Amino acid sequence: MDDRTEGGGLHIHLDAAGGCAGDMFVAAMLSALPALSARVLGDAKAALPEGCAPRLETGTSGGIAATRLSLE
Repeated sequence: MDDRTEGGGLHIHLDAAGGCAGDMFVAAMLSALPALSARVLGDAKAALPEGCAPRLETGTSGGIAATRLSLE
């Protein structure tokens, strides 16, 4: 089994001098590590007000594949 499927041994370096949009960052990380999607979305839903749920959407933007995180 590859350690990377569980996030073992992986790390990321951010140089967010100008800031980082949380929704875009989460969407990018879940696009790169889809095995974590259910847990992350479940944890986010538990932290949000009742009636509000996170949702991942896939599509394209300017001909490039994109993943977006939005709230219902």
